[in-house]
Amino acid sequence: MLTKIYCPRCGTLQSAASAKCLLCGETLPRLEDAAPVEPSYPRPKPEAGFWTRMRVWRLFSAVLLAAATILLLVDFLANFELSWAQWPLSALLFAWTVLTLLVLNRKRPERSLPGIFLALCAFLALLDGMDGEMTWAAWTGIPIAAFSTIGAYPLFRRWPPKAGEMSRFYGFLLGFAAVECLFVDAMTTSAGLSWSLIVAACVVPLLALIALYNLERQRWERFFKI
Repeated sequence: MLTKIYCPRCGTLQSAASAKCLLCGETLPRLEDAAPVEPSYPRPKPEAGFWTRMRVWRLFSAVLLAAATILLLVDFLANFELSWAQWPLSALLFAWTVLTLLVLNRKRPERSLPGIFLALCAFLALLDGMDGEMTWAAWTGIPIAAFSTIGAYPLFRRWPPKAGEMSRFYGFLLGFAAVECLFVDAMTTSAGLSWSLIVAACVVPLLALIALYNLERQRWERFFKI
């Protein structure tokens, strides 16, 4: 509890129990009558508007559920048994899992990556095992999933991008996509790289264009009126 108080007129230190300043006679303020000070930082507010994260999750969940129901009906009505629908159903389940993880970790999306990696491994294992045997998922699918998850971490860590960083994110995505194609081609082709070299060659001029834009962004924005 405070025992001293400064006089608002002359600034001398006085006892908090005194009614008036002993030096100038100014009436001293009473601490119990002081109004509470509002915090300077903004108070947290609940999500407002229509596009809250729970509404987005419910909307996309309903869309995925409707798509799964249509797939089951079409597959069943074709020959009164389920056959090909298991492949797209597993993809819809994987998409719903990724959506749920991103909604739960909306403020820190990088925390969703371990769960996305496990869901991706399970999805690839389902695709590989639906024909009755496991062939490529363990030796090819899981390394590709791990490489993709590690590459996605910088993007998830700094999302959403700040002003002026969107072009850099596009460049990162294009560059990582080219490296991903090289990695997938090397993992799936025993004779070496084949189609991925063409993809990488197509990405190079796009990366050069983005680099030039970052160097001369103001001139580009004035010229194209962005």
